Amino acid sequence: MLDRQPQENILKNKVSMTWDIHRLCNYHCPHCWFDGSWEAAKKDVIYLPPERWKDFWQHLYDHYGEIRVTIVGGEPFFYPGFTEIIKNISNIHRIMISTNGSLISDDFIRDVNPEKITIAISFYAYLASFDKTLATVKKLRKSNFAVGINYLAYPHPLQWNYDKIRLYRKIFKEAGCGWFFIASYWGKYDGRAYPDSYSPEDKAFILEDCLVPQRLAFSLKAESSKGRLCWAGGKYASISAGGRIYRCGTCGVEIGDVHNTPVQLSERPIACPVDDCKCGEYIPA
Repeated sequence: MLDRQPQENILKNKVSMTWDIHRLCNYHCPHCWFDGSWEAAKKDVIYLPPERWKDFWQHLYDHYGEIRVTIVGGEPFFYPGFTEIIKNISNIHRIMISTNGSLISDDFIRDVNPEKITIAISFYAYLASFDKTLATVKKLRKSNFAVGINYLAYPHPLQWNYDKIRLYRKIFKEAGCGWFFIASYWGKYDGRAYPDSYSPEDKAFILEDCLVPQRLAFSLKAESSKGRLCWAGGKYASISAGGRIYRCGTCGVEIGDVHNTPVQLSERPIACPVDDCKCGEYIPA
């Protein structure tokens, strides 16, 4: 386990982390990073019991204070002991869970503290039922969970339709969703590479109701991130499904691991080493 002694740090109470908890999923979406390589994606993934994760996140709390933790996958709710893990770490950290929403159980809703947990549902109109997703949103809101919708700008005709998306956004927000975020797609569809193939109208639509347009500009390749000072690795870090801790999800700069190497967060911004910020984790200095 980590062995650094708690100390005062200028980053205390200002750190966020993305935790790529594992790679199993009940959806195998054609737009996914892992499409065509699910077996390879599962290699080197670690599965630790809830008590081990409790110790790890307690150590980070002792050193950096409350962290804003975003849990992604795979599908996080597939992870063994997930409800207990969330019960434990939500006592000391704030959590956002990125999920397709299909496996959220009544037991989870009953057993965890909604005051410390936000649910970000990725809604794929070309794959999932709108009515079922809306029902899940309403159930979560009834139990006082903060909920938002992440919508991928995947160029399938059932997914990428301006009028339908505006309607989805309206209905979800009326149901109590705090946001409806449109994310750019990185990959190929119908022989065309994205995000390069988005039209100017597409890009404008993606940015139409964007909470953080400066960050999204990089994922649309409107600007290069290379050489720009960024707080990834200082105010932000990314934990891989294999237990390694990186400055961010794109750069490959390792700053620790969950087993025995202390997390070394920088106290100053560092220049980005990559041209394309695919992960959208750019935090400008």
